[in-house]
Amino acid sequence: MSFVDISESVRAREELRQSNHQLELANVQLNAQRSAIVQSEKMASIGQLAAGVAHEINNPIGYIASNISTMSEYADAMRTIITFYRELESLPEGDPARVGLRAAIAEQCEECDIDFILADIDAVLTESVAGTDASPTSCRT
Repeated sequence: MSFVDISESVRAREELRQSNHQLELANVQLNAQRSAIVQSEKMASIGQLAAGVAHEINNPIGYIASNISTMSEYADAMRTIITFYRELESLPEGDPARVGLRAAIAEQCEECDIDFILADIDAVLTESVAGTDASPTSCRT
């Protein structure tokens, strides 16, 4: 073997070593990118899951909040009527103010549609309970 052959062999080995080193670096980078992609996909899946859970929780909460608002309006109307009735009861029989108070009670009952309120209260409460039952059991832990 000549000096030229040995030099070429050494150079070829060095090139091979450098190529192997570059391939190893590329492999490390590829594995890091693969891990980053997998992590990114996991985070996207967790985000979708969290959005789904939030939706499942917020639907019943929104429904119940709406019904609570309705019940609050009903309570205000009934509170006004009950206040009038208490006033009426505090007046002695034959007091002329009782006539005006009865008229005010009748007017308030008509204005707030007390018959509808009394009929609707049970439905609103039943719907609220049904709204809580509709939420997935997996969200109730």
